[in-house]
Amino acid sequence: MSHHKGYHLLKSAVSNGDFSHISLLIVDHSIEEGEKYCSRWGSSDVEFISKYRQSSIEELYARLDILVAPSIWPESFGLVTREALSCGIWVIASDRGAIGKDIIDDLNGMTISVEDERELQQALSIATFERIRNRSQMPYNYSSPKDYISLLDRIYKEI
Repeated sequence: MSHHKGYHLLKSAVSNGDFSHISLLIVDHSIEEGEKYCSRWGSSDVEFISKYRQSSIEELYARLDILVAPSIWPESFGLVTREALSCGIWVIASDRGAIGKDIIDDLNGMTISVEDERELQQALSIATFERIRNRSQMPYNYSSPKDYISLLDRIYKEI
């Protein structure tokens, strides 16, 4: 929910658009484990939940159809987007840093500019169930933690 992660951009885009077909699930690190609360942004329901333990992160990803990561900061790796992609989740991510690096536009997600909310609104408007339903066919380069380790090992050796 921090500014550099693009929370303000997501809230503004959804609040100022007509997204009655979208409900949001937002992880709020300030609440205790198991707590939640609800709100409404424009025509969209928003549920705020506590963070998940890493050992049960797949439960969180199982709840998602789309992951939105509109970070305004140039992320160095983009773990959350890579995890989501490896679970077959459609990802909308910013073009800053590596957070959207593994997205193949219109195939497994969309990379957007975060200069203003319009590109995010457009991406949310066209991210329909029909576009994202064939998740198992979406390509992703890293299918397991072992693949991540191999990639990082190769990068460190190159350095």
